[in-house]
Amino acid sequence: MAISSSSLPTNNNSLFSVSARPHLLVTSSSSLPFISKTVIHFHNYSLHNKLHLRRRLNSVRKLSGVPAPTIAMTTTEVQEVLPPPLTSTSPPPSLFDGTTRLYISYKCPYAQRVWIARNSKGLQEKIELVPIDLQDRPSWYKDKVYPPNKVPSLEHNNEVKGESLDLIKYIDTHFEGPSLFPNGTDDKEFAEELLSYTDTFYKTATSSFKGGDVTDAGTAFDYLETALSKYDNGPFFLGLFSLVDIAYAPFIERFQPFLMDVKNYDITIGRPKLAAWIEGINNIEGYKITRSDPKELVESYKKRFLVKSDKIDQKISVKCTISRNNVPSAHHRMDYVIRKMPQRTSDQNEKYEEATVALAEMEKRAVMAESMLEATLQYQSGQTKLQPEGNGLKVQDEDEVETR
Repeated sequence: MAISSSSLPTNNNSLFSVSARPHLLVTSSSSLPFISKTVIHFHNYSLHNKLHLRRRLNSVRKLSGVPAPTIAMTTTEVQEVLPPPLTSTSPPPSLFDGTTRLYISYKCPYAQRVWIARNSKGLQEKIELVPIDLQDRPSWYKDKVYPPNKVPSLEHNNEVKGESLDLIKYIDTHFEGPSLFPNGTDDKEFAEELLSYTDTFYKTATSSFKGGDVTDAGTAFDYLETALSKYDNGPFFLGLFSLVDIAYAPFIERFQPFLMDVKNYDITIGRPKLAAWIEGINNIEGYKITRSDPKELVESYKKRFLVKSDKIDQKISVKCTISRNNVPSAHHRMDYVIRKMPQRTSDQNEKYEEATVALAEMEKRAVMAESMLEATLQYQSGQTKLQPEGNGLKVQDEDEVETR
């Protein structure tokens, strides 16, 4: 038996509605067995509304004429004590002993996706968190757990799987807890479209990080603003919180403070839907615990996108200057030799011709180097170095070894 939808408030401003994709579960007491499988979704995720939610639930209880049930928020609200990252000196866990383990890095946005999915499903006690120090990785991780030596990876049923987008879907379909993916065909197609755009979003948004204007980044966020306008039953991409929000959250968490700090660019200006999405995602308990300090994220991205670019440009400039300065010096030496040796032997003539050819080649290289420098300085160097990987692209970075 389930609570009839007719017994629930029908006001559009109601704080809850029966939903197939819940974010709050109502557990039964012995006095209310019929509600054991009832799932109620709350549109407002703010914790300060809990008491008000209970009052509204009490209204339903009175209409049903039953005693008060025991109400439990999802286990995403459990305050988990995070373990320290494992290093090269850390012993491995008891691998393939039936325990399900999620290997992550606290710094990696791709691993953060799967971490959020695990929390949002209420699986803190079912999936053990195993953080890895990417700067000092234990050798056993590559040798015994996941040969690609990347995070995230999931050890489940004596197998290890990777790729963040694949893993969040796997966790959603293979574990208990509220569903995080829609059932309707149209909704599924739209969700898959948004998931497939994540790589393009990353590359487009970061294209302006190293010195260009924010036009490209703005285009990426405009795309999200348009996508967020499709549903009006909640602030998220599909209206209700889903895997799509999980896929984008770690990157918007990083891009927003970085662009504000470095470019003085507020991604929410002129994008009310995106602003509402950010407010909504920051109230998701399963996401909150995974967040990093914004200041640390900004400094990390400055090191990643700005310092590297400056060093590369500086090296190219120095090489070009050396080559350019060497050309007149070589010409001077050649003129000196010619003046001192007005009558050259055939052997000396041959060496002179060789030196002339070498000098011409040096001039050519200097011109090419100067052209390269000019092109490099004009290039929108936010295009990060990419290499093929698995079913997508992997971003190369010194402090994030990550998969999609």
